[in-house]
Amino acid sequence: MWEEYAKKAIEEAVAWYTIGIDASSGKDLGGLNWATGALIEFRTEKFIVTCKHAFDRNLPDEKFSFLKRADEPMQYVQDKESFSKHSLKGVPKSYAQPLTILGRFYSDDSDDVLIIRLDKADSRIDGLKFCKLREDKKSPQEGTQIFLTGFSSEFVRFDPHEKSFGILPFFEASKVVDAKSEMGGYERERHFLIDYPIDEHSVEPKGFSGAGIWARDVSEKGSIWSPNLYLVGIQQSYFRESKVLKATRLERILNLLEHSIRFDRKE
Repeated sequence: MWEEYAKKAIEEAVAWYTIGIDASSGKDLGGLNWATGALIEFRTEKFIVTCKHAFDRNLPDEKFSFLKRADEPMQYVQDKESFSKHSLKGVPKSYAQPLTILGRFYSDDSDDVLIIRLDKADSRIDGLKFCKLREDKKSPQEGTQIFLTGFSSEFVRFDPHEKSFGILPFFEASKVVDAKSEMGGYERERHFLIDYPIDEHSVEPKGFSGAGIWARDVSEKGSIWSPNLYLVGIQQSYFRESKVLKATRLERILNLLEHSIRFDRKE
């Protein structure tokens, strides 16, 4: 019973720091070209960290649509069968809304990171919570347990009558694994790998791009248990044959955030 409560608490904590992003280039709201992002606070500034490959670099700021978590408790899917039992009627709704973007900063293709700097005023919107980035942490070692929540594009439904989205996020607890063979595009100093076996019943990872990869500190003895999450990376792609997700390391994200802060000070 205790393990179930702990799992649910971690699910909810990750959900608060996760945001859905409509990446349909503003052409068709609800076009379901979907991505995920992590809400981060870095040195008092507010950011969304996501993947750059999901977005048209020429897309104007005002065309980005963000979906905060619904006000009701989140409902999750674990596989395609559980999704088939849901209808839009019973799914918590979220409405696409703009956020004030102060800057966008892009990594190279290998890191595949997009940093979106937000106006601090947007951080007061209900449903948005920003996790303070831990600069003392490092990206995870092999065997580390990690958590992620992603909005798979096959599990997002647009309600044209209410102009809202039915959001069914997917939560995964997994572990960091080592590369068992050569993988094109995988660079150990930039990336780490996450075990993600998939079959005909599994959730497709399309739409997970940009999802935060989280680890947790164990609660100190005698203290009240809490999730104690911290960001260790951003999911960017999937190796189907090897059945692993590829994530960009925390150190690479910190480098880009440092650049965004220095750039702002020059303005």
